[in-house]
Amino acid sequence: SQWLTMMRQKLGLLGEEDSDQALIDDLLEWMHRQGADFTNTFRDLSSESLPSADLYSESTFQQWHTRYQQRRLSNGQSLPSSIATMQKVNPILIPRNHLVEQALSEAESGNLTLLHEFLKELKSPYTYQERTSKFQTPPSNTAPPYQTFCGT
Repeated sequence: SQWLTMMRQKLGLLGEEDSDQALIDDLLEWMHRQGADFTNTFRDLSSESLPSADLYSESTFQQWHTRYQQRRLSNGQSLPSSIATMQKVNPILIPRNHLVEQALSEAESGNLTLLHEFLKELKSPYTYQERTSKFQTPPSNTAPPYQTFCGT
């Protein structure tokens, strides 16, 4: 399926193996249980080593990561090539609603600084820049969910 192909790209996997669906499902299930951010998780996986954030020290993730590394080795391509593929499809930065709202709110008050910074960063969402980390943060779990007109 197209979805499975896209997920393989996000994980830097070449070809098709019967175990891919379970590998992907297990990651998504872990992300859901942990409340892991989709964009940041896939970008964190776009490196040669196990991500260092506390979130990734959890044993279920470490077991999954071992399976993932074994699957990556079966690609028949180098690890740097796999990582390069992942970095092309996994953005570092996305326009998160809470940050867009904050930038617009400040712009309405006459302060365009945040808006200009955000737009500058969004021009290159796959490249880490000076202020990128400022815009990677997902909304806090304590904040009320941001809802757009279309309900997303």
